[in-house]
Formats: sequence, C-alpha cells, structure tokens
Amino acid sequence: METISKRRPQLLVHGPAVSSSSAVRTRDVGYLGRLQCHGRGLGEEPPMEGFGNKPTYPRSQSDTLRGHVTGCGCVHAYVGLSSDSKTASRRPEVIHDIVIMAQPKVFHCDPRNFEVTEEMIESFNTRGYVFVRGFLDKEELEQLRKTVEDTDLFVKPFFALLDDTGGKTERCIWRHPGNDVTGIIARSEKVAGTAEQLLGGEVYHYHSKLMTKAPRVGGRHLWHQDYGYWYQNGCLFPDMLSVLIPIDPCGKINGCLEVLEGSHLMGRLDHSLRSGLQGCDPERIEQVKTRCPHMYVEMDPGDAIFFHCNLLHCSGNNLSDTKRWVLISAYNKASNDPVKKHHHPNYTKLEKVPNSAIRECRNYTDLSGKEFTDPRTSGDTTININFGKSSAL
Repeated sequence: METISKRRPQLLVHGPAVSSSSAVRTRDVGYLGRLQCHGRGLGEEPPMEGFGNKPTYPRSQSDTLRGHVTGCGCVHAYVGLSSDSKTASRRPEVIHDIVIMAQPKVFHCDPRNFEVTEEMIESFNTRGYVFVRGFLDKEELEQLRKTVEDTDLFVKPFFALLDDTGGKTERCIWRHPGNDVTGIIARSEKVAGTAEQLLGGEVYHYHSKLMTKAPRVGGRHLWHQDYGYWYQNGCLFPDMLSVLIPIDPCGKINGCLEVLEGSHLMGRLDHSLRSGLQGCDPERIEQVKTRCPHMYVEMDPGDAIFFHCNLLHCSGNNLSDTKRWVLISAYNKASNDPVKKHHHPNYTKLEKVPNSAIRECRNYTDLSGKEFTDPRTSGDTTININFGKSSAL
C-alpha cells in the first residue's frame, strides 16, 4: 500500500470505481476532512461525511486526508500517525472500514409516454435495476392513494412480521392483479410491458403486496434476494423481477430500499430464516460489499425501481414520524412456470392494459379476483409466522 503523504495523517483506500458524486461515509468515525482522489473517472473531491461519536484522525478541520481511490464499495481506511511521531513513516494503521456510497443510476421519463430504452435494459443487466424518477404522474399517484389509503380494504388483510430489533412490518399480499387501480397499474404497459422487455419475453403476475412501516416502529428487512424465497417455490430459473413504487417519500430515515449494485451477477446465495424472514449470511454480505457498491435508493412518491430477483437488497427501520408505504408487484417469465403448486400462482395469462387505463379507472373498492393470501393458512414455509397483532397504520 503506497503512502501518499508521510507528514500528516493519511487516508489510503482501495477497492473496486466510483463517480465524483459519490459520498464517503464512515462508521464510528468523526470528522475526516476532504478526500483528494486520483484515479480513473474520479472527480477531485467527492463529498465526505463522518458520523458517530468517536473522533479520530485528523484532529482538526485544517487537516486534509489524501488517498488513492480505485473503486467503490466497502474499503479499508488507513490512517497514519501524527506528523510529530517518530514512527510516522511506518505502514499506516487500519482503524476503520469506510463505505464509498455511490449514487444509484437514475432515469427520468415522461410518465404519459414512457418507453424502455437500450440504456435501461443495459442497466438492468449490469446493475441489476432500473430506477425511474417520476414514473407515475400526479394523477396516477392520486389514483393509487385513493385506492389504498381512502378505505381500509387493504388494511384488513394485513399481517405483521417481527424483526430482530423489535420493529415490525405489516403487509398484505395478493395473487392476481384484479381490476382496481392497483391491478390496472400492475397490468399496464409501462409496468408489465417493461417487465417483459427487461426479462426478454412474456411475463405473468406472480403476486403484489402493499408493504408498510409505521412511524417509529416500522421494522427492517435483512439483506436477501427475492429468488432466495422464490427458488423454494419451484421457480427453476431467476427469470423474475419486482417493481417497487413508493406511495410515501422513502429515505434513509424511514427505511428506504438499499441495494448492492451488480450483486445479481453472483447468482443465488444461500438463505435461512432469520427473525421471521429469509436472509443471507451477514459475513458473506460484508464480503460482497467489497465488490458491489452499497446504495441507498431514496425515492419520491411515484418513482419506480425495477430490480432483478437476485439483486441483494434490504431496508432499515422507520425512525421517522411518518408512515412509509410502498406497492410492489412481482413478475415471472411465462417460460419459468414453477414446477410445483404453492402459495403464489403458476402461469396465468396476463391481460395488459394501456397506460391511460390507470387514470381512467374508477374502481377503488372492488377487490374481487385478487385472492389475498394469509401465511397462517397459505402453506408459505419461506417465512416464520411470528407476527404481532395486525393494526391499521
């Protein structure tokens, strides 16, 4: 490891490539000053933020840390001894891990004329996701809110699952899209049609769910792949994806989606039941972070992210004073019809509708045909039914 400067505290980092807009965060480290980087495709000074209450080097904001960044992900921070030390020329000491937080790739669109581009398909194949700002316009978003928030029809079938922090998430899951606004969204060309273009063939609706985290008590989801669940359902190939559409703002404070970019290329990892839900080995996740950038996907209501079923993702607790609701629809390729019957549907032809049907739909209360599932009776063995009493949020 090359030492850039021996006269002042040094930060040397290594790991896989990062854009100039990336933010560097540290765990249990106070002020770290500026990071001056040199490397392929790097800016002069990406913003650096420290948090925690254990200040280390440098001891004042007049100090500047220098380093060589060759990548993005979880890397090691090396800090040299102070300049007046007789041992300042020694190999820098590893004191903390830092995470270089790159920003997720974002696409913008005209929600009335959405089209999948070659760049989006490339992003899905290489990054594992397509993140679209403004996917639903204000009228479409209002239609969705009127359906799920103005009545208690979606709250009644809620069930709750506990996490290892004492928090809980509440959700309802349905097998078929139906003809209400949520079903029309799931059947629309810009949702189902996009899924077909990203997966490269006909898809069917595998299931949808309304996922909720209540203020201050909303629980977290561990790092996992959706295919960690769905493989157990007899889906032989990972020809599947999900699309998440927030109804409320989703940020770090209320447990937004987090992803490890490109992790879908590793294939399926081993999963086990951990506090009610499937999760990956935490040690393996830390190893993956050294190669795959860890990104917080902060979203506005009406945004959308399509993500591959093998993309590692998680979400944190809701520490805010506001609720966090998201609509998620999952799709399976028609050629990947599960080899066994289970709590989600086998291939069922999907009747797609034009995007204009979302704004034109006036069915806010008839949920017939959706077939809500209850893990207490559905035979779902992929979760631990250790949930608390369901309540309206």
